[in-house]
Amino acid sequence: MTGRVSLTHSIQPVDVKINNDRALIVSYGHITLRFTEQDQEYDMISWGWWIHRAVRLESRQQSWLLTAMRFIYNRGHAQLE
Repeated sequence: MTGRVSLTHSIQPVDVKINNDRALIVSYGHITLRFTEQDQEYDMISWGWWIHRAVRLESRQQSWLLTAMRFIYNRGHAQLE
């Protein structure tokens, strides 16, 4: 059974394309999941791209609403601490 778990995200903005009231945002980064299993500590790191879609709110020209998010995995591995 897994013991404690912690999770962090590191995301760097890469590209924002705006087309009228819609936007597509592509970011690259990684998710680090640290967990313990049988008194051993492990890190699982998943690299990939976040793809966000957004729309500009009609009521406020400077406000955007995220409407979708996808994460496309590039690679992942676990290492013993």
